[in-house]
Amino acid sequence: MGFVGGAGPGTFALVLSATIKAHADFKVSTASLDFKHGDGVSQDALWDAVAIFVTTLPSLVGSDVYVVYALMENMFDFLPIIAPGVPLEQLKQLLGPVFAKLGQRGIPYRTYTPSAIPCPKC
Repeated sequence: MGFVGGAGPGTFALVLSATIKAHADFKVSTASLDFKHGDGVSQDALWDAVAIFVTTLPSLVGSDVYVVYALMENMFDFLPIIAPGVPLEQLKQLLGPVFAKLGQRGIPYRTYTPSAIPCPKC
């Protein structure tokens, strides 16, 4: 039993019971990518690159990968892709077509090395 307070003066609660769950540690794989209009990239090439990325979303989401991205008039950025429990090699395979197609079209991009980190508190 314990007391909890903090929502304002005179606000408190009495905790009668709590359930705590423990989960095994696992790794989280991550990656980031961005490209922008300029530096030799036309507006049409930028939108072509966005289309390339969007076509890979079903395979990413279907593999339990979380994607947060920002799309602006002159820039596309996803930071980061988070893949809990997905091996790093699998994430690289899922993203491989995106990087290959960007390279084939001559669209310069910046990526951060995909990595796998332990997630002891996930």
